[in-house]
Amino acid sequence: MYQLLKPIHGGLGVLIQEIETHIKNTGLEAVKNLKGDNIPGQFVESILEVHGKYTELIKVVFHADQQFVGALDKACAAAINYKQNPRHGCKSPELLSRYCDNLLKKSSKGISENELDDKLANCITVFKYLDDKDVFQRFYSKMLTKLFSYLNCFSFILRC
Repeated sequence: MYQLLKPIHGGLGVLIQEIETHIKNTGLEAVKNLKGDNIPGQFVESILEVHGKYTELIKVVFHADQQFVGALDKACAAAINYKQNPRHGCKSPELLSRYCDNLLKKSSKGISENELDDKLANCITVFKYLDDKDVFQRFYSKMLTKLFSYLNCFSFILRC
């Protein structure tokens, strides 16, 4: 279809819209079905899985056409910033901040530095789609404050 519609002026519009809708629905399905005790990890990994799958598809099938890359970006942003209840804020900034916090806590527990760098780089992929980056900052600042208070307590105990 891509090869047939590309030469036609405006021919790709419907195909781009269909791809965007499909990616958005796939992403929403992945985000809505999170259950268990590691929801932040599931959230980030499922979004990255959808993003990676469709990034590869766009590279191979659509020759990395910028219109399709834009559709991927819009769809990922819609899935990541989805609000189950319009009255409440989006959960994505909190989930991403918890995932990053858990990663950095685990870094001292046997995860290699390269693996940590890769996972943090993947977090940036999710972060770039967040609409509420300031909410992410607030959640992460709270987590850092808790960490520093624990470290201060620990250092006080060591001094005694």
